Amino acid sequence: MIKSTHKILLFAVSILLIITSCKEEDNILEYTDDSFYRFAAESGMVSENTAAPIEVEVFYSVPGGGSGSVDFSVGGDLAEGTDYKLLNSSNSLSFSEDNGYKDVIQIEPIDNEDVSTSPRTILITLTNPSGGSAGFPGPDALNSTYELTIVEDDCPSELAGTYDYSTANYFCEGEPITGQATWTKVEQGLYEIDDWSYGTYPKCYSGFEAASWGALQLMDVCNELTINGSDNYNETWSFSSISVNGADLTLSWQNTYENEAGTTTLTRTDGTDWPPLFQ
Repeated sequence: MIKSTHKILLFAVSILLIITSCKEEDNILEYTDDSFYRFAAESGMVSENTAAPIEVEVFYSVPGGGSGSVDFSVGGDLAEGTDYKLLNSSNSLSFSEDNGYKDVIQIEPIDNEDVSTSPRTILITLTNPSGGSAGFPGPDALNSTYELTIVEDDCPSELAGTYDYSTANYFCEGEPITGQATWTKVEQGLYEIDDWSYGTYPKCYSGFEAASWGALQLMDVCNELTINGSDNYNETWSFSSISVNGADLTLSWQNTYENEAGTTTLTRTDGTDWPPLFQ
């Protein structure tokens, strides 16, 4: 079965089990079941030297309208006042028809000189919901937490380019797949890739066309590579090994969908070598 069709059917069934009647306008769910508060997304990332504060959106879905409030707590690896500022006047959010049942948490990264390759994350959790629950209904309470990654900008990162690739040991098996992939820099240390599967999806899934790769981004923090966000199927990706040999960068990758994995070697053709990248 084609990957996209399979996942669309699974998604549709899960939504029908949760929501009796729904429509989405400006990210506001209208329905006739239990009320709940949720983040608009589960995660995000931003460069340490961003010019504007980050607004993390929270929504209240309530049948028939009405007002509500929910608190939030902030934790994680980073310290408030040293690594970021919380701009909200309090740790409570309010919702009503007047604000479209949406409120925001404002966070301003602090551009310091602390160079670190360890995870640099802020974890925000919804607490004390009034007139409803935190997160989508269900045992997992999805979107009741939000993880914000602040990307270090004190190490230069110049990985943008178009590279030849060869992918082997991939999940549907076959001869090595060759082609080209482009890494596009979107912010300091953050990159988008035009084909995260490095040729395996078109090979393994008949008729596959990637209109979008969702929110996947490659993050380079002082030569440490990680993958943040999720793809358009809500799967997350990671590296199991990374090695560099001159102009060749070899990535062993996988995602959270069944057995999807592969080993891809990216070759620079501009006469330069890769920096000493690692995972």
